[in-house]
Amino acid sequence: MKIGLVTYRDLPQLTESDRLFIPLFAGRGLIAEPVVWSDPAVRWQDYSLLLIRSAWDSHLDPPAFARWLNHLAALGVWTLNPLGLVRQNQHKFYLRELEGSGVRIIPTRFIARTDRLDLSEVRDIGWSKAVIKPAISANSYSTELFDVDDHKRIEMEYQGIARERELLVQEFMPEIQRSGEISLVFINRRYSHSVLKSAGHTEFRVQADYGGRARYFSAPREVVETAEEVLGRFGGDILYARVDGVVKDKEFYLMEIELTDPELYFDYFPEARERFVEAVMELLIRP
Repeated sequence: MKIGLVTYRDLPQLTESDRLFIPLFAGRGLIAEPVVWSDPAVRWQDYSLLLIRSAWDSHLDPPAFARWLNHLAALGVWTLNPLGLVRQNQHKFYLRELEGSGVRIIPTRFIARTDRLDLSEVRDIGWSKAVIKPAISANSYSTELFDVDDHKRIEMEYQGIARERELLVQEFMPEIQRSGEISLVFINRRYSHSVLKSAGHTEFRVQADYGGRARYFSAPREVVETAEEVLGRFGGDILYARVDGVVKDKEFYLMEIELTDPELYFDYFPEARERFVEAVMELLIRP
């Protein structure tokens, strides 16, 4: 059996962390190899399973990524996470659905594509700062923090993007800078581990590319239970999930749930790699 570890053109041999999966699968008699999602020469039907791990440029050309997903579906290729979840999770308007079902999310305005971007509502509802981003994005792509009194500048700056993509505008949570952002990782729907991510000096973004740092974190039981409840809103096989949020006034606010090739912090928890591989084996042999 051959497993494809899906990556992108700038990381054709996977991340250093994900390369460690290859010998772990080999020890169980499975061939695992990197494969670039946008490579037109790949015969996807040759793989028994695709693990979507680092298609990190998919947000730059959403139509091309959607065509690839449709191609896999037409071939009947099995993916983890499943194609339906990948499609749903790529577009962050899923947060609106979660909010409608009772999940506590960061206060968010969902903006349809428009030729006349108007952010005056953000000023009028009492926020002091806000974060704007495309609904399909990754690694803080086209993401900006702004004072709401400066919304006219942001309207001009983002008008071109607004014509092409839906946008999210979220109230800035100062807890991100004060206490950090929590990421909780689940493997085969079971809680595995968590980290606390902190932004760099003068930054609001917690990714390492912007000076952010992550460290081991023992998540309180009530936070884990809230994340489990959020994950339970999604059906089907879920090999991996990362639930991100902040705690404000002792309540967990969801920022996003990542079901499409997220950073899972295996370098902080090497034993979780074994759990990940065992979860794949469980799903492979399940009747």
